[in-house]
Amino acid sequence: MPETPARSMGHKARTLAALMLLPMLGGCVAAAALAVPSMTALGVIEKGKRDKRERSEAAPSAAAEAAASVPDRSWELTPLTQLPANAGPTSPGAPARPWQNFLDYALAGAGEEDGRESAILAPEAAQRLLPRQEPCERGEKAVIIDLDHGAKAFSPDAELEPSPGLATGLARLREAGVVVMWISQLDANRVDDVAKALMRSGLDPTGRDPILLVLGDGDRKQALREQAARSACVLAIAGDRREDFDELFGYLRDPATASNFDVLIGSGWFLVPDALSAAANEPQPAG
Repeated sequence: MPETPARSMGHKARTLAALMLLPMLGGCVAAAALAVPSMTALGVIEKGKRDKRERSEAAPSAAAEAAASVPDRSWELTPLTQLPANAGPTSPGAPARPWQNFLDYALAGAGEEDGRESAILAPEAAQRLLPRQEPCERGEKAVIIDLDHGAKAFSPDAELEPSPGLATGLARLREAGVVVMWISQLDANRVDDVAKALMRSGLDPTGRDPILLVLGDGDRKQALREQAARSACVLAIAGDRREDFDELFGYLRDPATASNFDVLIGSGWFLVPDALSAAANEPQPAG
């Protein structure tokens, strides 16, 4: 559907409303779906206004320090570092098994009142190579889905198809009160393009899901994930590589040194096929 002025204004109004509603994050799913997108709004409205100094001070992350300080050891590395390309659905119309595991886990977490741990690592957990997670202290439940294909940023302009059955599964999450957040290393100026791609695909038919995008080359998806965790209880993260869960995995010289984190695969962290992938007549990006 061609973009109309009214439709474009609707996207901007939704973003402005999100900024005003953030302090009221509370009991209702509709409010959560509007309030949490203020993290996206930071990328659209406040681009160039965020304190650059905060990012530069955080740049030498704990993950980088941990990777540099890990002693040589002998570890047994799980072979599961990335999802096999031929993983398919368990039955016609059902989500691929990795996606089904993600959805089942998040639905189970949505029904728990207390004691749930976040999918975000606790402070200094990456530096110490310990799989300790942040406790959930916020009432709203959420999941984060990484849209990027490997190290390449999501391309909303391509002809895309959703992973089979995923749209139905995400609708069930929303009905259970879980906020679905989308994240990419794409520049925040493309937020409307990402929203339209998600709407066209049926993965976010109402266009109300929060979208977390970076402000530029100096910004990091790790900061966006941590920011999301300050606004909601992140039950699970879905991505196609381990760096989608924590930036620690991008700094390691030897991935085997982080085998302690294998216990989180399938328990908060889920390696999945792309939520949106190139259509059959569209060439798949390399890498």
